[in-house]
Amino acid sequence: MNCLEEDANQILKIPLPRRPLEDQLVWTYDNRGQYKVKSGYYVAFHMKVKDMPSTSSNQTGWWKYFWKLSLPTKIKFFYWRAFFNILPTNLNLHNRKLLVAPICPCCGFDYDDTYHALVGCKQVKKVWKLTRFYSSLKSTMPMEFSNLSIHIASLLIKDEFEEWVVFCWSIWLARNYLTHGNDVRELQDVVTRAENVVASLRTGITQGQANLAKSTQPWYKVNVDAAVSSKADHAGIGVLVRNSAGDVMAASISQVPFLGDVEFVEALVVQKGLRLTSDIRLTPTMIESDSLNVVNLIGNKIASRCEMGWVISEIQEALTSSHSTVKLLFAPRTCNEAAHHLAKLALCHPIEQVRIEEAPSEIFTYVSKDKIM
Repeated sequence: MNCLEEDANQILKIPLPRRPLEDQLVWTYDNRGQYKVKSGYYVAFHMKVKDMPSTSSNQTGWWKYFWKLSLPTKIKFFYWRAFFNILPTNLNLHNRKLLVAPICPCCGFDYDDTYHALVGCKQVKKVWKLTRFYSSLKSTMPMEFSNLSIHIASLLIKDEFEEWVVFCWSIWLARNYLTHGNDVRELQDVVTRAENVVASLRTGITQGQANLAKSTQPWYKVNVDAAVSSKADHAGIGVLVRNSAGDVMAASISQVPFLGDVEFVEALVVQKGLRLTSDIRLTPTMIESDSLNVVNLIGNKIASRCEMGWVISEIQEALTSSHSTVKLLFAPRTCNEAAHHLAKLALCHPIEQVRIEEAPSEIFTYVSKDKIM
């Protein structure tokens, strides 16, 4: 079969399961890989009339949904302005005769509208690549940002859409730093700021951890994270196992090929954490990851049909077969720094390293800084 080199490269990036599984249809426009008539409608709608503005009747339900989101008012107001294309993008400033040319300050593109500023810019795409939303965005075509908002909202559950809105806001803030002559923010800083805001909105998630703190029984916690190389050709994964006193029981770093999906690697490192604790004969009480979508997918009782669905299924089976209850919890990046720096350290070490009852000296500061709870 003849196919373009670009198509061949994309096919080679499809993650394959470790054991034979029957083929199944996957709907790429949904995070769980499941087709919904609603998402199918929006895909068809944008393919046929991507530039047609939404009518007020279509937007009535949208705004009822939007204003009920659990987000700070300033972030909602920002997104309202983005939806109605009244952010001070260079195109809008140009149309008001305030700028000579509508050129993007980040990449030099000559049509800096809202979609470009928040999604389409080459520099902004590098930020989205570090998030779980990239798989949904790379399959969309340039369109009015209002239409994109409705489309994305149709694919995500409420918590996920709130996270999307916060990421858009964080990207706009970073762009403002650049526009006003400040230092360029690191891509990861943009992601971390958004994750921290989302984490502060999820205060109820850590209730289970608070209950554990009251327990007098010894227990073990596993923190996991992944980092992608600057060339995006490989990823580093880090696993840190500690007991209830905060003592390091094991630390592991290793590399895996990066196939274009950050969440796939985040799922792999959860699986790696389960295997490491099994190898050292410890049963973890909890596993913490800073990938909210992976945590939600694993906790979802409905089988996932996304491309990494086989990894999710294997993790679910491992958790079910465990002799004790293992909780998989979301932890913000600020509470997962030791595992994050382990993953970054792994990018420099192609050979897997496993340390028992000690951690690499490079992360000592973060091990002591991380809260065990």
